[in-house]
Amino acid sequence: MQRPYIVFIYLGLFVCLQVLAVILLAGESMAIEAIDLPIFLMRAKKPGYGTKVAVLPFENLSGRFLVIDDVMKAVYQNLDEIYTLSSWERVDRVILRQRLRHTGYLTSKQASAIGKNLRAKAIILGAICEYQETPDPGFGLIMKMISMEEGTPILWMGCAFSYGRHKETWFGINYIGQVDCLINEVVKDLVKEIPLPRQRRRSPRRRRS
Repeated sequence: MQRPYIVFIYLGLFVCLQVLAVILLAGESMAIEAIDLPIFLMRAKKPGYGTKVAVLPFENLSGRFLVIDDVMKAVYQNLDEIYTLSSWERVDRVILRQRLRHTGYLTSKQASAIGKNLRAKAIILGAICEYQETPDPGFGLIMKMISMEEGTPILWMGCAFSYGRHKETWFGINYIGQVDCLINEVVKDLVKEIPLPRQRRRSPRRRRS
């Protein structure tokens, strides 16, 4: 006659253990979320953190006038992951104020004036030297970074050119058939070659005795 009561007791203990396990797991997950939340909200610093760069409109030597918008968009997107960029509106106002027609050829005086007005530590110039849609997409780009500091006018200069079949393997794998994708690949390769700015170490201050 006592066996049914024993079964109910065991069932009650089993349910209590299950409820306790659920409460412990829920509390542990809430603790993990509470710990990870500030880390998730923190924004990762850019590799070129603290370095403001101004990107001037590139020269278009390809003969295709509409391609400049796609190229500048790709350049801004890739550089924005590394540096702090001056807004396009401010750059445009400075160019109009300086009355510059060709940004590919700047004197040291013009570059210094632009950098001073935009409060930028470096200026990036470029030129589109090739653009081809058919039969095989092709794109070529020249980029140059000019420093606003005295003694180091040119920090970096690079050139990249690629076709749609440049990285093609067997059965057409890695073939790039759209020029937009090819532009982004070329710009990305060039941006990777730009040397990151050296972070100056602050010397410790000596305490006065």
